[in-house]
Amino acid sequence: MSSPPTADGQASGSVRAVSPVPVAVVALAAVALAAVMALVVPAGQPYDEPSHWGTVVVYADTGRLPELGEPGTSYQAQMGPVFYSVAAGVLRAVGGDGAFGHETGFYAVRLLSSALVAAVVVLTHRLARTLVPGRPGMALGAAAFMGVTPTVVAFSGSVQNDTAALVLALAAAAVAAPRLAALGGVDRRTRDDGAGWWGWVAVGVLVGL
Repeated sequence: MSSPPTADGQASGSVRAVSPVPVAVVALAAVALAAVMALVVPAGQPYDEPSHWGTVVVYADTGRLPELGEPGTSYQAQMGPVFYSVAAGVLRAVGGDGAFGHETGFYAVRLLSSALVAAVVVLTHRLARTLVPGRPGMALGAAAFMGVTPTVVAFSGSVQNDTAALVLALAAAAVAAPRLAALGGVDRRTRDDGAGWWGWVAVGVLVGL
């Protein structure tokens, strides 16, 4: 006899495997769209890009956190250091004098931002699978929506920390979601997934970054 179906439509005691291929295809498509934006859109056209780029150059030149008011800094220098530190490493590795929009390093940093949209797609899918178990199509649709939303494509194809911030926020949500569900008794089958203080520490670190 077959097991009776559960509330999510699956047979009890069974776990439906989800192929990673569709998510990978969506992620690659999103990266490709953002990369086209990175290579085609004129430098400085995306909002705030000159300020973000200037902050990257300061990190690359000084190797430290910038101070507001010092030469080369602007309002984006107050942002967290994660994206700018990595972008500065890319700029130093590629080389160049930091000229806005005319150096290989500029487009390399743009493409770094474009690559991060793949993590946006994967983490959105993971979060949706946690929040809506048993609905893989909905999870894939959510991931695709996030990956190809024009605003996400636009800022992922420019020098900005927005995509990196979105990745960190989604990672924090993906870690927190099963723990919050366990605390609230939303799904008692996964109550053990909410155990462990390290998960909450990880959420705090990700939000802080």
